[in-house]
Amino acid sequence: MTTLREVMDKLEAMGSEQTKSTFLRHGAKEPLFGVKVGDLKKLVKEVKANQQVARALYDTGNSDAMYLAGLTVDPRTADKDMLQRWVRAANWYMLAEYAVAWVAAESPHALELAEDWIRSPDEMTAVCGWSTYANYISITPDDRLDLERIEQLLRQVAMTIHAERNRVRYTMN
Repeated sequence: MTTLREVMDKLEAMGSEQTKSTFLRHGAKEPLFGVKVGDLKKLVKEVKANQQVARALYDTGNSDAMYLAGLTVDPRTADKDMLQRWVRAANWYMLAEYAVAWVAAESPHALELAEDWIRSPDEMTAVCGWSTYANYISITPDDRLDLERIEQLLRQVAMTIHAERNRVRYTMN
């Protein structure tokens, strides 16, 4: 599998109406095929070998392809413009909280974007910001963390969580 078309055909074949229906009930937006995350992971090794295809998957706007892009794009090569495009296109929580946040957290721009995104009036962008920050904390050695800033964010959570939007509350928690 080396071309975008081949990957998209494979995703379509892996999709199911039952999974698609479940994802739609949980906030996913069309287009999507309804591919289970476990099945997406079967394609990671093949797609990861072609970073051009990995990046192109996100640009399709297909939720399954976008999630696969998050699993396969090399975060060290993610620039701010790409991550900003990705967060704007993340139209439901699985993309914002997982696909985009994972890549952003491992990118050279993790803290800058997380700080910017958590202040966003757009719910999915704010969700992505909190999730990016949490993922960054989980993968960064303790001696490289700004503990004072983390304490400030924890105080912010305590003061604002009850007034926040649903998914933002979830990621703050």
